[in-house]
Amino acid sequence: VAETLPRISARAVYGVGLWSEFLAGLRDTFGGRSNRIEAFLSGVERRLTAELQRQAAELGADAVTRTRFQFGEFSGGNMFMIWGTAQGTPVKFRTNAIEKGV
Repeated sequence: VAETLPRISARAVYGVGLWSEFLAGLRDTFGGRSNRIEAFLSGVERRLTAELQRQAAELGADAVTRTRFQFGEFSGGNMFMIWGTAQGTPVKFRTNAIEKGV
């Protein structure tokens, strides 16, 4: 790594449909995994990763290291929301190291 750039971050908040919330509630009651919510979180993670990559490219970085994801939920009334954040450190590699495959 030739240069470490300032940390970048991305965040997203999404509403989850009542049907998904109902099914997740059943899983909470009876146990088991919620494939629907897991797939939803995987999509959020992909979108956050794409945003980090976009920001890093704008800075001229070659990669993003030390990436950290955090997820949570909040609800109230008839609303159920899932949020996600991602942080990472963009870095630049030495040009001759990339050309030599080091």
